Amino acid sequence: MTLLSIFKRTIARGCLFLLCSSQLYAFETTHQIRPHSTFESTTLANSCSTMKENKFSTSCNMALFPYSDNSGIYISTIGKSDGDSIENGRDLIFDPITEDLIKRLFQETNFNSFTFNSDVSLKNQLFEISYSPYYLLADLYLFNPAFPEISLNLINRETLSLSSGLFLLGDKENPHDFKLTLGSKVFYFRQESANTLFSLFDLSFNQPEELIQLKNTYGVAADLSFFLDIPYDLIPNISMQLKNIGSKTKDEEALVQSATRLAPRFLFETYATIGLGKTFKTQYGSFSYNIEHFIESYFEGFDINDTTIGGYYSLRLVSLFLGIGKFYQNIGLSFDSENFNVGISYSREKDIKDFQNRFEKSAYIGLTISL
Repeated sequence: MTLLSIFKRTIARGCLFLLCSSQLYAFETTHQIRPHSTFESTTLANSCSTMKENKFSTSCNMALFPYSDNSGIYISTIGKSDGDSIENGRDLIFDPITEDLIKRLFQETNFNSFTFNSDVSLKNQLFEISYSPYYLLADLYLFNPAFPEISLNLINRETLSLSSGLFLLGDKENPHDFKLTLGSKVFYFRQESANTLFSLFDLSFNQPEELIQLKNTYGVAADLSFFLDIPYDLIPNISMQLKNIGSKTKDEEALVQSATRLAPRFLFETYATIGLGKTFKTQYGSFSYNIEHFIESYFEGFDINDTTIGGYYSLRLVSLFLGIGKFYQNIGLSFDSENFNVGISYSREKDIKDFQNRFEKSAYIGLTISL
């Protein structure tokens, strides 16, 4: 390594530090596609924990399982499309890391994100078994084009889960009863991930595969949820969930305190949600609304920015979805038949919150096959 090379590298990192000096913590990244997400829950900005008696209800809240009569086998996928991020994300996760791939990443601009989820589930009146062969995430943030440096977060996750739910209080057939249900999910996960930072200069001193090294994590975790069904139209139903109980995935102190790293939230770490909402059925279709608030760990702290609102209208074979939050604006349509459900949504997003100057446009495409 020459003195000139060391000098250039030092200057590059110095410029990066000045660029981020006003930011004391990692870049928090938000993702609408989460583990076990469907097209519907994604388009609703994950605000759907009180929307009972729908095909997608259990993907929002397992405490809605007792209301579900959808037995069968279901295959579903949901993916995000925003240009070159699909190809880059796929190559980073599945292909060998090469010099050409690294150089191609430095041709990107600002922030790029690729997410995808797939799921195969078997449902009956007693339980649901679900296998997700791929939950894929690839976030890439390019700092300071004059002295390029990339912050990169990659995840390839596989999950096998067993879920169920039951009534604790009330009669399902009596519309005048208060009803309380409990739902739970236990799942095994295996995950490959890499959260790293490197510059174009690092490519001169390291092999490409040394810049991005995946580490393996595996374990067992659980979700626990409750749903209170209140038989008055003017009083919303209430849900409460604890997600990823016992998860090995925690915020790393060095990562959180870094001003240049990407730190996803409300994906794999333990967190909680509280939901308020109601469903109305009329001769002109079914309408549901939901307000969801996401809370770190076991109900620690409150930030209004972590609240989203979902709206759902269904009329026979066509459904309309709206999802709104400070960093999301979604609208989508799905078309249903006996064995197929196809949905497409348009979204305006700030994946790194207020550190992103403007909303980026994305499209989400989902497909569900019923057997």
